[in-house]
Amino acid sequence: MNIQAYFSAAAAGIPIVFPVIGLVWWYGKALKLKGSKQYASSLATGTVIGGLYMVTTTRPPAGDWWQVLGYWFGVGMYGLGLGLLASGLYDTGKDLFTRVVSQALGGIIAGLNKNTPAG
Repeated sequence: MNIQAYFSAAAAGIPIVFPVIGLVWWYGKALKLKGSKQYASSLATGTVIGGLYMVTTTRPPAGDWWQVLGYWFGVGMYGLGLGLLASGLYDTGKDLFTRVVSQALGGIIAGLNKNTPAG
C-alpha cells in the first residue's frame, strides 16, 4: 500500500486522514495533551478510525481462521499506519509553521532594529 491510499480513503467524500489530524490538533488545544500523550492519542485515534474504515469498506472473510486472522491483522496495520501518518503530518506541519513564523518575525524584527535610531 502506498501513502496516497490513505489520502484517497474517504468517508462521505472526506479523506479520513483529515479528521484524524483535526482530532490530534483538538487533543492538544482542548484537552491540553502534549508530547508523548498527544502522540499516543494520535496513534489510538488513527488505529480506531482506520480500523473502522476498513471494517466498513471490506467484509471479514468467513471460514478459515487463517484468512480471518490475516484480515484482522490487515485492519490493525491499516489503522496503525493511519495513526502514524496523522501524527507525523501533524508534527511536521507544526514544526514547519514554527519555522516559517520565526523566520518571518525574525525578518520583521531585524528590519525594525535597522530603522531604530541609536541612543
